[in-house]
Amino acid sequence: MSINWQFTRFGQLTCEQLYQLLQLREKIFIVEQNCPYLDADGQDRQAIHLLGIDTSGVDNKAIVASLRLLAKDQADVKRSNIVTIGRLVVDQGYRGRSLGRDAMRNAIAYVKVETAAQLICLSGQSYLHRFYTDLGFIAKGEIYLEDGIEHQHFEMHL
Repeated sequence: MSINWQFTRFGQLTCEQLYQLLQLREKIFIVEQNCPYLDADGQDRQAIHLLGIDTSGVDNKAIVASLRLLAKDQADVKRSNIVTIGRLVVDQGYRGRSLGRDAMRNAIAYVKVETAAQLICLSGQSYLHRFYTDLGFIAKGEIYLEDGIEHQHFEMHL
């Protein structure tokens, strides 16, 4: 398996990449997790997207993992003091290979080097508590429901 990690802005996504990205998120977040919500929330346009592209498979160049980086204050991600990580997703057939961890590590490194951020925040599903804390995030506040799924707020100071 060969995964190519690529950061890209919304306007730089090809039509095929955008289709694959939205299809992957819909397949996991809406169908697999049985959680009807509006994935196309208008925030993708301001985001920097991390794509995990399998360049070794039959589907050559299939997006199998992704996440997005957003500025907390809706400004440009690179100039924001607070960056949020969201929409972390790994295709079901690629789980158990540390792609979620790899995506998060790539995102953290990008934020540290390419942005002015002093804080990374995320709203993670509560069952992934250890996953996020092992990456260096600190859980904040109580567990809450987001789209009918238990979540918790996590932060990492840079």
